[in-house]
Amino acid sequence: MSDLHLDADALGDGAGQMLPRLAGLETILRFANRHPVPLTWRAALAEELGLRPWGAVPPARVAAAALCPEAGVDPWFATPVHRIAALDHLRLHPAGMLTLQASELAGLAADFDRHFGVAGLALHPLCGGFVLSGFAACDVDAQEPAPYLGARLPRALAHGVDAAQLLRLSGECELWLHEHAVNQDRQQRGQLPVNGLWFWGGGDCAALPPPPDLPMQQRVFADDAFTVGLCHAADGEAQAVPVDLAALLAVPAGSADDGALVVLDSVPRGPRDAPLPRLDASWFEPALAALRDGRLTQLTLLVAGRRLTLKRWHLLRLWARTEPWWQCL
Repeated sequence: MSDLHLDADALGDGAGQMLPRLAGLETILRFANRHPVPLTWRAALAEELGLRPWGAVPPARVAAAALCPEAGVDPWFATPVHRIAALDHLRLHPAGMLTLQASELAGLAADFDRHFGVAGLALHPLCGGFVLSGFAACDVDAQEPAPYLGARLPRALAHGVDAAQLLRLSGECELWLHEHAVNQDRQQRGQLPVNGLWFWGGGDCAALPPPPDLPMQQRVFADDAFTVGLCHAADGEAQAVPVDLAALLAVPAGSADDGALVVLDSVPRGPRDAPLPRLDASWFEPALAALRDGRLTQLTLLVAGRRLTLKRWHLLRLWARTEPWWQCL
């Protein structure tokens, strides 16, 4: 899971009223062997695929190098977001990381070029969002949006010598997007408008690692730009994430295949989406059933800095105590 971010201080004693119980995930947490993973999920994924050096590369560079050659100069992710303004602060809407349609991406990219192209900047559509090219700022540490879904935003989301340039561009994009025709169409359809672009994932101009000697053998299912780019760098391909485990098990495997790696995210797809219960019903509970009846021999879950490994016989550990999933993580 790429983005199950938990803030213990924010949850406090009220987590039981804020968060749903997840029977499948809690069963996995109850019985699985647990080991800490002192890596970000992207670095851990790169290591799983035998691409450890690529895990240290800014994710926008990984995606751009493999998928957007035209965005290979100073690439940054430009994630469409919806922020909520309060009296004294901003919040990122709980469903505020927006995935746009191809026509919306094309329209915004073309209009961005008319407004910002003279400065050498360009937006390149990719996986429902954008890669920004032409922004030459190497000394910036910019945080990604996923940990802030539904949360209050700090005053500074970027730090470093060049951070002011990035924040200035973000402010100019807010003005550009205000009452944009694409947003008017989205609001008429009952969708959240794009009122900002969140720039992150770039800033390092070091040379890219060499590609691996052998092409990637493992089956990978992912929809995020970093993983798709990582697979391309290994001369492989990431397939679209199936709707559930049953659909995954129905995908024909190669002769030497003994598993699949699936990247799941808990980003809400809309204001009324409940992603965690959906993931539990679609993936975790069916995975337990497949373990029990022998269709799966092992389940490994990388989540929140932990590696959970579960085999069928582990389910006999009846002495293990069940706890709410947020307490375990």
